[in-house]
Amino acid sequence: MPSGLSQQLRSVRFFPGGELYAVTGIEGRCGLRCVSVEAEEELNASGKPKNTFTFKCHRVGSSGDKIYAVHGCDTHPTRADVFATCGADGMFSLWEKEKRIRLREFSLCVAHASPLCPGGHDSQSPCRSHGAVHEPITQVAWDATGRLLALVEGYDWAYGQRDGGAAPRVVICPTSADVLDKQ
Repeated sequence: MPSGLSQQLRSVRFFPGGELYAVTGIEGRCGLRCVSVEAEEELNASGKPKNTFTFKCHRVGSSGDKIYAVHGCDTHPTRADVFATCGADGMFSLWEKEKRIRLREFSLCVAHASPLCPGGHDSQSPCRSHGAVHEPITQVAWDATGRLLALVEGYDWAYGQRDGGAAPRVVICPTSADVLDKQ
């Protein structure tokens, strides 16, 4: 079954119902694909495939010239239209598949009281609010209720072996309805 992506794949996750899945890769893209051929060929009102598409994500710069691997994805267990991606840029994003938009983007932060950093930067650049560099986020998963989102932050070996750096950690973030809605 084709993935819709051309380079190394990093993760795959089914949406609730099992007819649609998301796949991520090292090329800074995420793809949504259907299991059945009939559903893949279904078109939306503008004549484009309704359920099958790929999009760019986890990129930095005005033209998206810095491309980061998309390490993981997970689908919301109770809202079939919402899913999350995480990447080597140290960010995680919440997406709405029907509207094909990013709802929110966050990075993790050890320097703030909240685990979500308002600094808005990639994993290779210092945070504008405190100067720390964030590690890549290598995995994301919702709990069964969809109220908690677990993230794994740690070095992803993209630049080979290194000395030092922050220890890997798991961060649990609450997700409420207002976080899952476009602001």
